[in-house]
Amino acid sequence: MKHIKLIGVGALGVLLGVLLFFLLDSSKTQKIAYVSLPDLLSQFDFAKESEQKVQLITDKRKAILDSLQYLIVKEDSSSRGALVQEYQLKEAQFEADLQTFQQELHTQVVEQLSQYLKDYNEKQKYDLILGARGDGAIMAASESINITEDVVIYINERYKGGAK
Repeated sequence: MKHIKLIGVGALGVLLGVLLFFLLDSSKTQKIAYVSLPDLLSQFDFAKESEQKVQLITDKRKAILDSLQYLIVKEDSSSRGALVQEYQLKEAQFEADLQTFQQELHTQVVEQLSQYLKDYNEKQKYDLILGARGDGAIMAASESINITEDVVIYINERYKGGAK
């Protein structure tokens, strides 16, 4: 958890450095924008449809578990143990399957959203599109302002004890 916070702080530092560069470089007007990621996701139809699929699956599985629970209460004590075990197995399996399914859907939504944003940026020609959710994520950017290679060289040299 501590490493994740450090990565977030590092990303924010890099973002601030890039923004400072833009502010100090007055020789070229930069076209910069941001998107609100929570708003984008909550209003993206594919994300809404994905949530509906998850809810449908959850409702069907809840009905199955409710039926088993009813049988557990109704059955005599000799067969109750097997039903309780079946209930617990199904509940665990349903939860694991649901988590996997939700992660797959989330990945699909993010990949699709990223592609659409890249396509949008090809037409709109922004130099930088920031994703606003508090962590400094960049959603799309012009290659002319991509300093990744230079930064990678620098940080690797610093890591090895060089380039101050």
